Amino acid sequence: MCADIRIDSSMTTEAPDRVFEQAAEIFALLSTPTRLRILYHLCGSEMNVSELLSRIDVSQPNISQHLGTLCRGGVLGRRRVGAQVCYRIASQRAQMLCEVVRSGQGAWDMQPLERRRPPDPAPSAGAR
Repeated sequence: MCADIRIDSSMTTEAPDRVFEQAAEIFALLSTPTRLRILYHLCGSEMNVSELLSRIDVSQPNISQHLGTLCRGGVLGRRRVGAQVCYRIASQRAQMLCEVVRSGQGAWDMQPLERRRPPDPAPSAGAR
């Protein structure tokens, strides 16, 4: 029985199909460990390809391909600084996902959620 589940009143019961399509697109863009590593390292900073390569163990052509995919998908933005191209998180939604990835260190094992009980009521003032 699901009687103890609470739904935020601001949530609607039906989401438009476009919401699911957009979520599927962003999850597909982030579906490889290399792209998640890129997101992790760009969280809160801007880096060029050399800086990313020093942190992620892949080849330069491989990381460039992933960076291009993430840029085309709107996850990353880029700007040229002289001969270098610097990459950064491009949107607030991508930044939120970045923070989820960063906060998940050690928490990605898929353990089932335990059923949460409501807290015990506080003892009344007259009870001893």
